[in-house]
Amino acid sequence: MDATQAGEYIFVPDNFLDADVAIVLGMSDFRRPVAKAVELYHEGHVRRLLFTGGYNWKIKATEAAEMASLARAARVPEADILVEPRAAHTDQNMKFSRELLDRSIGLAEVESILLVTIHYHIRRAIIAASRHFPSSIEIGWVCYPSRHYSSSNWRQSRHGREHVTSEVSKIEKYYAVSVRESEIWTA
Repeated sequence: MDATQAGEYIFVPDNFLDADVAIVLGMSDFRRPVAKAVELYHEGHVRRLLFTGGYNWKIKATEAAEMASLARAARVPEADILVEPRAAHTDQNMKFSRELLDRSIGLAEVESILLVTIHYHIRRAIIAASRHFPSSIEIGWVCYPSRHYSSSNWRQSRHGREHVTSEVSKIEKYYAVSVRESEIWTA
């Protein structure tokens, strides 16, 4: 696999669908995923927003709670907001989101989910969602770009190279998927 193939593997084109629930993955710059999710909600593309993310030492707060607060301020009704505040990594985001959906509205009532995350993280989020949600639930996704680079110029950015390297390593480590060959990083 060369660098172009690595980029194509990590940066997955959007697979947009109208969904019962948007699962919004937290991050330190949590305003960006909230803005995307609120836009989708107000445009009628998703019925509920599920914010997932535990305590983040960088922001000294719980990502999911901070995101939910911003969504409320953007006029998303409390009844349409779900908060999953425990997840420390992507696999837990999906595991705990599934548990929350099952407890709150019943997993049988969910026909579709839409993952919302930053572009370099979507491959791992898709893998995790596919592991934790039944095949009867359709999974779509929509991303927003990094402030530092795009999917086409990631190799020219230190942040881009670090993020792609990190994602490939995490996918290999946590999901036993062999992605990397040495020429990815030298091309």
